[in-house]
Amino acid sequence: MAVVDRARSGRNFIESLPAGSQSVVGARRELNPADVVQAASAYSRAVSNLPAPLRQAGEELFANLASTNWQMEWGLPRWLAESRGLPQTVCARLVEANVLGLGYVRLADDGADGQTGSLDLEETRRLADSLYPAAIAVYEDLIGPNPWFWQQLERFLTEWRSAGLQVLSVDVLDANHEGLQGLARLGAPLQICVAAVCALAGQEEHLARLAAPVNSYLVASVLIDHLCDWREDLRAGRPNLLVRSLLGEQMPGIPIDESQLRMAEAMLQPGRVNTYLKLAAGELRDAISASRRERLDGLADYLGLFEEETRQTADYLVGEIRSLLRQAAEMLFSH
Repeated sequence: MAVVDRARSGRNFIESLPAGSQSVVGARRELNPADVVQAASAYSRAVSNLPAPLRQAGEELFANLASTNWQMEWGLPRWLAESRGLPQTVCARLVEANVLGLGYVRLADDGADGQTGSLDLEETRRLADSLYPAAIAVYEDLIGPNPWFWQQLERFLTEWRSAGLQVLSVDVLDANHEGLQGLARLGAPLQICVAAVCALAGQEEHLARLAAPVNSYLVASVLIDHLCDWREDLRAGRPNLLVRSLLGEQMPGIPIDESQLRMAEAMLQPGRVNTYLKLAAGELRDAISASRRERLDGLADYLGLFEEETRQTADYLVGEIRSLLRQAAEMLFSH
């Protein structure tokens, strides 16, 4: 499964908006330039001993990740560390470790999905295996032999690796709270930097509190990403939570064109699609509230922007569906 691609921050949201909206929300996103320079150097060192084609692939991967579409992965370690009064040098190194880990997870997911681009599976694994120890080395340097932290790191990686298809088989509209929260396992590696900050600040007992807004964000992000990707997923035969919620089945056993028409019709009916959107919005509100309680103002501000983008994207997609159905009706009645 493409795990991180189901829990990424902002991949489709800005691209899905009309051009005028893109410039507004895009202008409010930014990465820390010093963090980008430091992470770029770390990537170069991590891949320096690889053959030239893999080094180039590593550079291209970093160029993709050094984007405001990944602002959560760049920002979260710094927002957490600064809120706990950790030194700026430590903040920057936590960002470095998180972005190296993001590259590893992306490559691992691409390999599992068979979506390795110009690389073959073995090359993808080799590149991923160069980034993982680089991320671990940063944590070893910062935290040392802290059993609690390393147990948490293994726990989050295990949750991610074991998430699999069963997580995406849930009917979110009928799921209980525990079932819905299970979607966060798809992005569990993002919680590693939370555990790292707790360890460095001597606040291991605060992990659950600091992880709560991240968990709610991950759930909302998965739901929203499936809203954006339902047509692409139908064409590729991938499980999609919105399709399951609206049609009552994971992958309809009918032609794709007919499935898309059924989905378009279902999206114009207010009941189930509104319930789906309310679930995502509720998770985002919970994440914002929990962030404010823990003095994570940077995270809360980002989540507020994310919530705004989500509303715009949902409105735009529904408007696009209405336009397509109107065109179909005009064609039908013009004959």
